Amino acid sequence: MGYYTNTLARLVITKVQIRLIAKELERMDFDDIYFMTRSEQEESFLLRLTCALESALAKKARYLLDEALAATCR
Repeated sequence: MGYYTNTLARLVITKVQIRLIAKELERMDFDDIYFMTRSEQEESFLLRLTCALESALAKKARYLLDEALAATCR
């Protein structure tokens, strides 16, 4: 997964975000697949990255909603 982690490092995101994305990709059992072409690997990576980002955003949204609800119940 090193190639893709290096690709993430070029994005304008924090190191913590990179680690969270990498953890999510590991949870999805994503790894470099050598029998696929580079374009197939990149497509697979982008699809899994999109899913990982959606999952992370959903978790953050749930957290923020829970915080807002807790604040209104005080």
